[in-house]
Amino acid sequence: MVDAPDNTKNKHPDTLTRVIFRRGVTVNLGNYNSERIDVGIEPVCGSTVKKINGTYDWARDWVLKRLDDEVGDLDIPEGD
Repeated sequence: MVDAPDNTKNKHPDTLTRVIFRRGVTVNLGNYNSERIDVGIEPVCGSTVKKINGTYDWARDWVLKRLDDEVGDLDIPEGD
């Protein structure tokens, strides 16, 4: 987790901040076929560094779990 320098801390903690986390992967399905899967989420949170960092961690975990589930659902042929 990264703490913001003192001069960048939000002086208005009542404002809202949108945190964006996206991740994607291209999976080789064999026989010159591939599939691209992208998952992302944009939750809104308070504007303190603590709330932003916590929301980012939650968003990252959420996206990575969903991406792993989506890749697991693909019909990938077994290698010879």
